[in-house]
Amino acid sequence: MEIALAEPGDHETFAAVSHLLAEAAFVDTPWVFPATPGDLEAAAGHGIDGDPEHVLVGREHGTVVAHGKVAASRWDNLDAAWLGVTVHPTCRRQGRGGQMADAVVDLAGSLGRTNLGVAAWSGSPGVGFAQRRGFRQVFTRVQRRQHLPDLEPRQITKLHTGAGRIARGYDLVRITGRTPPELLDELAAVSASVNDGPLDDLEREDERFDAGRIRLLEDHWAATGRTLYRLLARHRASSELVAHTTLVVDRDRPSTATQKETTVLAGHRGHRLGLWLKSGMLLWLRDAEPQVTTVDTVSAESNHFMTAVNDMLGYRVMGRELVFQR
Repeated sequence: MEIALAEPGDHETFAAVSHLLAEAAFVDTPWVFPATPGDLEAAAGHGIDGDPEHVLVGREHGTVVAHGKVAASRWDNLDAAWLGVTVHPTCRRQGRGGQMADAVVDLAGSLGRTNLGVAAWSGSPGVGFAQRRGFRQVFTRVQRRQHLPDLEPRQITKLHTGAGRIARGYDLVRITGRTPPELLDELAAVSASVNDGPLDDLEREDERFDAGRIRLLEDHWAATGRTLYRLLARHRASSELVAHTTLVVDRDRPSTATQKETTVLAGHRGHRLGLWLKSGMLLWLRDAEPQVTTVDTVSAESNHFMTAVNDMLGYRVMGRELVFQR
């Protein structure tokens, strides 16, 4: 197998990688929506926040049979890299995964990264593969999905109204797309409160956010054909932004949406802001994007508060992703 870096602009290669990932997902995780060629090329070109992913492809006789990636942040955790290896289902158990794994580890090392992480879905071949290569499980993420046609609209309205009574000292602010420049610094502080979430045994420094990183994230969603919806809570007495939740709708898959981060500043927890925001987002989505039928979200299994909120909003568990480090 010949392994080489994939370069942005090589549309044929990224289309082949997307096909490989779709074939693997069909076998391993049929509920997962695989990355499109545009997603993969955007990640390799500029990354989700300005840090391009390094993409490796393994070819045999001109056909892409394996994919590898290395993601390394320049914002924080400068010793860490997140790795990925996928082999086409018909080409497994013949050494190709090990060959690609060696290649991504070597690439991470060339970037000066020594704290390596990899994720694998529970029950998939990736779990044993990571364990055999000396990775230790440190964290679990749970993917959940809402089926909006199955939700009772009056129940969501009731949850939103009830949470709003407890959050009566706050106002909601809606933003579609890019955040106004005058709000970026406040939003960065709100986003940084994600560092208060549970990490279990994951070795990770706090993530760093500033106005520039927020803008890069927003530009990424636009570049990959997503519409970004952001719902914020403003503390009425101080006029400060104190919480937010975000959701993106994929123009390539207009019936699907992905619920992204929901964070609340420490001093404003206990007012049902998380439930108020996420239920409010659903009510907004119902009017703004009526064609959406599913919403996906991922959260730490040990984040019991968010689990309770997601349960109230009708999310169902689709799968568990095990996170390993070495």
